[in-house]
Amino acid sequence: MLILAKKKENKKQDKKTDETDKALIYVIMIIVVIFSIFGYFIFKNKDAVSETEDVIYKDFVFQKNGDFWSTRVRVTTSLDDTIRDYNVHFHVTPYEVENIQTIKSTTNVSMGLNYISGAEKIYITTDPEYPASVVLGAVQLAKILGNIYQKDVSSAVTREDNRTESPLITCEDSDMETVVIHMNLGNTTSIYRDGSCIVVQGRDPFELVLAAERYSFELLGIM
Repeated sequence: MLILAKKKENKKQDKKTDETDKALIYVIMIIVVIFSIFGYFIFKNKDAVSETEDVIYKDFVFQKNGDFWSTRVRVTTSLDDTIRDYNVHFHVTPYEVENIQTIKSTTNVSMGLNYISGAEKIYITTDPEYPASVVLGAVQLAKILGNIYQKDVSSAVTREDNRTESPLITCEDSDMETVVIHMNLGNTTSIYRDGSCIVVQGRDPFELVLAAERYSFELLGIM
């Protein structure tokens, strides 16, 4: 009877041990799963932070920040010959506007900056009926010419409009001292000269913004 009782007691202990082992295994499995999930998100977030979307164009590094590309440029202003560094934001990279026809010299060098360097006044003019998206390109040019090159820049319209106090300015008003940049919708997407006036043109509002971006790259010596 004593032996039988011991056997029963041993079975109970073995059963209890088995249950304990199973519970321990379950706990270990849960811990492993939790750490696996935790580790996955750690590494996933680490990768997301460490992966930087960079684009290199010539000597310029463009970094993606939200909806914009930013790069650092060094510019010498003609006003006081001061060298300064600027962090400039763009909607696209230079690669996306390489095929846009522009003003170049016989040696295939952009002439965009040459035609505004001596200007005392710059007007950026456009049709008042154009979509608001066209303003994006005009604002970009105004920032570069005004903030970086310290030019006197004003907005204008190509025809009278009661909704704005902007002056009526066309390419006919452009000369070497007062340069007009005409943001225009036309049959081609390009940058060209009309006398002393610079025409930044797109086949639609989006391509007009692209042409303005191209001209912005040229003004900063990126293209």
